[in-house]
Amino acid sequence: MPFLMFQPIREGNFIIQPKVDFDISISTVAGLLNLGYQAVAYIEASAFIYQDGKILVEVDNLQDVPSPYIQIKGVDKEAVAAAGSMLKLDGSYTTKSYLQIILERLPALETNSGGVQTQQAARLQELVEFIQSQGSSTSSESSPGREVSPVDSAIEDLQCRIRRLERWQTINTVLWTFLMSAVIGYSLYQRRRR
Repeated sequence: MPFLMFQPIREGNFIIQPKVDFDISISTVAGLLNLGYQAVAYIEASAFIYQDGKILVEVDNLQDVPSPYIQIKGVDKEAVAAAGSMLKLDGSYTTKSYLQIILERLPALETNSGGVQTQQAARLQELVEFIQSQGSSTSSESSPGREVSPVDSAIEDLQCRIRRLERWQTINTVLWTFLMSAVIGYSLYQRRRR
């Protein structure tokens, strides 16, 4: 279960940020929670992404938010503004994060002292407990007397596959780095010989 972390930089009606979005593993989240960090929101969203060579348009449907959240991303500010105009989004934009939008829509009576809706707080607590249990134990450390539901078994299988893919990706990245270093080194060597 990856989590996305980023801190936006705002300039007027635009959010400007370098490509530094990254996923962190469930074990990293568990470690942060064990260090005393707190999870304050649980946001379910689905996204449809459309892109061409210049811009990316992401249509996100957030749980309990009636209208979609549309993000237009690109390296050229004018292209992003033009896409917004073509989609007739002029004046309907915001630089608020998902969390800000959702917290503003919550009725005052349904939030607890932490600002999280009671129903969300219960689901968030379940997720935190699940994450912490995943961070402190692996599927191989499961007690033999414990009954494993088909869903838990499927989740453990998927997590095992994800860990295997992450290892292969790391190996692949290292090998490509070595290969590219060798090619660049050989290229520089050839230039010096001439």
